[in-house]
Amino acid sequence: LREQRRAAEASAATKREIVRRAEADAAARRLREREGSLRELAAREDAKRAELVLRRQRHAQLLAELEMEELRLISSLGECQDDQRQAFLQLEGLIRMGVPNATRGGSVASESARASPLQPAGREAADDAPES
Repeated sequence: LREQRRAAEASAATKREIVRRAEADAAARRLREREGSLRELAAREDAKRAELVLRRQRHAQLLAELEMEELRLISSLGECQDDQRQAFLQLEGLIRMGVPNATRGGSVASESARASPLQPAGREAADDAPES
């Protein structure tokens, strides 16, 4: 009877050991699965970060290009304003010299110069008439 009891205890101990190993194996498998999932998440996050860095670089490049275009446009505007000032001054000189038809039937340039916002303040259309 004692031997049967010992054999039963040994069998129960063996069964408990088998159950403990199975539980440990299952826990290790779950841990590996979680670690794999975390690696996948980390890889996706790294890819997103890399994409954001590239996007930020592209946006910085586009911004630099837009700033350069803005500077070119500002420069071009300044040149246009200088040309308009020169045309206005030439027209004003012609008017002062009494050149006939300097203000009538002239070119579009003379019309735009007459209506120029760059015209000195206080001058009116009557001032543009040739002096007699």
